[in-house]
Parts: sequence; structure tokens; C-alpha cells
Amino acid sequence: MNEYASLLVQRHGRAAIFVDTNILLLLVIGTYDRQLITRFKRTMVYAPEDYDLAVRFVGSFGRVVTTPSVLAEVSNLAGQLGSHLRAACFEVFARYIQVLDEREIASATISQTPEFTRFGLTDAAILQISGGSMIVLTDDLRLSVHMEQQCLPVLDFTHLRTPNLFR
Repeated sequence: MNEYASLLVQRHGRAAIFVDTNILLLLVIGTYDRQLITRFKRTMVYAPEDYDLAVRFVGSFGRVVTTPSVLAEVSNLAGQLGSHLRAACFEVFARYIQVLDEREIASATISQTPEFTRFGLTDAAILQISGGSMIVLTDDLRLSVHMEQQCLPVLDFTHLRTPNLFR
């Protein structure tokens, strides 16, 4: 694990991690079929090895936290698969949903935060739910830069993807 990731884990422990939309989608698609990762337009920026990395890193935490809006985004993106793949992927997704720690804040509440107008509903909810108490794993550069500037625990998945940083 790279120094920054190690420092985050030391400070915040391995009790819980918040996994953002694209990384959760990678986990769902890769669990269904590692080779589909490079063929599906929504995950083709990743390689099967990225899936393995995400499984190892996320699996080292006690709980994976999410929100209804992240789950809705994953569902919408996975729903873009062809019909012969969609049902099978949704079965995998359903198994993930059963073990995720889903946390909810009313959209009306989120819409009143300053982050809502800047980031939209999903990312504003991530900021509210994580609240600096857990690491957020994302590949959203805008969100990760904002969180870093606010001294909130965030790890951009790109930093883990560099070879030999996490074993």
C-alpha cells in the first residue's frame, strides 16, 4: 500500500470505507465476469487487475458504506448492459446490496447544503454521510480534490492503480 493510503488507514482504521459509484460498479461487473470489465463501456477504463486491487483493498475493511443515490447510479449504469448480461449482473448487484451498509439522508436535507449546488445529490450525500469519519474510495477527481482540500479522508483509486502500491 502506498504511504498516503497507509496513513489514511492508520488514522481512520479499517472499520468502514465508503465506495463511490464507479468503483462499486467495477466490483459488481468484475464479480460477474472479470473479462467484461474491458468490454463494458462504463468500466472499460479499468482492467481486470484493477478489479482484483479493488477487491483486496475494499475487502480489508469491516463495512462498505453506501447511499441510495450511489446504488441508483450503479443500477442505472449496469442497466446499460445488454439484456442477456443485465439480469445476471443484477443478481450479483443484489448480493452486494445485501451486505452493504446503506445510509440515508433525505434529499431535501442534502439539497440545503452548500455541496449540493456544487456537486449534485450523490456527491453531496457522500460528503454528508462520510463526514470525515471514514475513507472515501473514489475515482471522481473533482470530489477527491475537494475532499483533500477540506482535509477529509479520501483515496483516489488512480493512486492505488499504480503497480506495486498495494499488495
